Amino acid sequence: MRLKVEKSFSEPISVRRDVKQGDPLSPLLFNYVMDWVLSELDPQLGVSLEDKWNLNHLAFADDVSHSLPK
Repeated sequence: MRLKVEKSFSEPISVRRDVKQGDPLSPLLFNYVMDWVLSELDPQLGVSLEDKWNLNHLAFADDVSHSLPK
């Protein structure tokens, strides 16, 4: 498995553990990891809304994306 960012690919990632589909722990682990990933995004990225807020990512259950730099 590899991660793709724009047109670049990461080094291969070895999956050594898994959680079975339907396991009650699965959504908890997913939410924990996504919270960590989103908290690591550069806060300088994004768009300003009404000069009060900075929107730097949108997270949905089946899709995650972030806005382009200013």
